Order: sequence, then structure tokens, then C-alpha cells
Amino acid sequence: MTGNPQRPDAAAQEVPKRLSRLEEAQTFADRELEQLSEQLAALQARLGELTARLARIEASLGGLAERIDARQAPGAAPGDEDAVD
Repeated sequence: MTGNPQRPDAAAQEVPKRLSRLEEAQTFADRELEQLSEQLAALQARLGELTARLARIEASLGGLAERIDARQAPGAAPGDEDAVD
């Protein structure tokens, strides 16, 4: 043995207490993991929404840039200008 100062019966009485503490810690960790998973799913959904919004903004700005470039083209007639939205 490793020189445990406790008597075997005292160590045996500690086992249920230690097991209870381990079970409580496991329950706490499981609850934390579930909450983090929910938060991660919410963040992923929000990131998807923001990515779609950014794509719409980029497309809108791309269309606007094309119209501006077309108005500034050297062959554009002075009366061919469209109003910019």
C-alpha cells in the first residue's frame, strides 16, 4: 500500500460522499454543456442571418457601382443619366 493514514473502514465511508460530489459535478457540467450548446446554436443562426444580410448589401452596392460606372463611361450621353436610388 501507499501508506494511507486512514483506516480501511473510514476510507470506505468516504466513497459515497466522493461519489456524490462527482455526480453533482457531472450534473453541473452536463447542464453547462447544454446551455453552451443552445447559445452556440443561437449564435450560428444569427451569423447565418447576418451573412445573408451582408450578401444582399453587397449585391445592392454592386448594382449601384455598375450604374455609377455606366453614367461615367466616356460614351454616355448627357441626358442618359438615371436617378440613383
